[in-house]
Amino acid sequence: MHVLDLPYNVLDDIIGYLNQSDLVSLGRTNRVFHSKVNQMLYKRIMILDSEGHNDQYSLLDVRNVGPFARELTKENFQLIEKVVIHTQSNLIEYNYKELYDSFIRQWEKVKHPIYFVNLDINNLRKYQSFNNYISQESIQYSENEDEQSFEVDVQDTILNNLTNWIAFDINELISLPYNPSLRHLNLFIEQSFLLDPIERLNRNVLRNMENLKALYLNSPKSTSVFIKTFSGKVKLNLRKLSLSSSHTFKADSLLTFREVSQLVNFQDLEELELKINCTNHYCPNECMVQFFRDWFSSCRDPLALAKLVLINFKSNPHTDNLLQFNKLIENELFCSMISNLREIYLNINDLTKLTLDNKSSLNYNKFFKNLSRLPNLAKIVIPDFFNDWVVNLPRLFNKRTNFFDLLVNQCDCKVCNDTRLTFNKLSTLDSKNHFQHDFDNFTNSSADSSSIQIDTTSESNLKFLNYIVRKLKQQFIYLNQNLYSINSILNSNDRPLLINRDLDQFKNLFLHSCLLNLIKLFKIHIPSLRSINLGGIQYLVPN
Repeated sequence: MHVLDLPYNVLDDIIGYLNQSDLVSLGRTNRVFHSKVNQMLYKRIMILDSEGHNDQYSLLDVRNVGPFARELTKENFQLIEKVVIHTQSNLIEYNYKELYDSFIRQWEKVKHPIYFVNLDINNLRKYQSFNNYISQESIQYSENEDEQSFEVDVQDTILNNLTNWIAFDINELISLPYNPSLRHLNLFIEQSFLLDPIERLNRNVLRNMENLKALYLNSPKSTSVFIKTFSGKVKLNLRKLSLSSSHTFKADSLLTFREVSQLVNFQDLEELELKINCTNHYCPNECMVQFFRDWFSSCRDPLALAKLVLINFKSNPHTDNLLQFNKLIENELFCSMISNLREIYLNINDLTKLTLDNKSSLNYNKFFKNLSRLPNLAKIVIPDFFNDWVVNLPRLFNKRTNFFDLLVNQCDCKVCNDTRLTFNKLSTLDSKNHFQHDFDNFTNSSADSSSIQIDTTSESNLKFLNYIVRKLKQQFIYLNQNLYSINSILNSNDRPLLINRDLDQFKNLFLHSCLLNLIKLFKIHIPSLRSINLGGIQYLVPN
């Protein structure tokens, strides 16, 4: 039997195991494979300016955007479902005009809905969003002589091929035409003079809001202005919602469940992201805690919520703010009302530098007890694990030692001894080089002794540990790029991951020394757990 005689679904399964370069090679062999490979390569495209990894996307170097745009045809263009631009215009400035124009030319030939998002915030600030660019290039205006006004002819407009829009002020959002394809909206307001709407609400914008399935309010101003503008005018039936809020001394900065629930149906919401903090020293009701109390007390039946993301907005280090987050995690957050939850993402305090004097009030036992109320929980991600979380491990395991020692010196296997030797040598080298982290000429070696230890009281060793922790966190590219502007953890599957193999030996050292025991405790309290990420250490939990 020839491979081409296999059923198409079998061929699809085979092709699905190939990496991007192998797919390109396979596509050159014959017409059948060429067609099949193109369907995979063009379906989801991610444009990058640095290293990254994502199994669901074809990765395109930003330097090759021009050739890609010029080679688009009506046929391969219709294979595209998603395009994500994940670059950072800083010293190098990127321009996507050629790509935009190529897409517009194809849309002039054929209607084809595409999810297209540009996450390069500096590019967006200097130029404009794709939907704004399209609206200026393609929408036709016709004068109504009787009423002496301009009407927008939106039928068959190119803008309607976009399933997502980005708006930078409320008036821009209100003035956009009706788009029956619109499902995702990003609103990022950062200029104070754009807060109040000048445009009157019209049927077009209300219809657009009614069609939304995902709404991302990516700044506190975006949240407050959106609620003020649309509350009482429309009820949103969303699947995804991202809210940003920072409670300050300003009267309009307080976010309450009551005002949001008047606008959004929370009962059917599947994914929620809260990027919040409270910097009001005199907050009378612990506003973040009260938000969840009001929410859960309004429920009669368990919510549909499957993914919850809780982020300390801009990692505010204020003590009262962190205490509210701890109270949420230990007492308020996890209850029977969210028993359908499958994923949790917690990033509370990621600015702390590790020292042996670090303190944390976080109580693991209370946390585990609450997690046990979630029978469907399968995934936990804690990027800031090596902050408040790690320093409490000795208390959890009833060990009379510091967290550093617990993290590196508890396993005597040959591999861990070799890794500790490497750690010591790298730390010494780094110290001599004034902590420049230049390890290009370093080579690993095996330990002669079976009892190599790391001096956890050494300042240089602690600095090297902080370097490793920082590198581990940098694997969350989406956490470090534009999280407080136009990025969202809800779409982390559509973002690149950085896989740093140089860290593997240290990941294994931490796991062997104590983190596997911690994961076992997680598994005892959450039998459904399948995946956990602790500060960049990803671990697939066996059944």
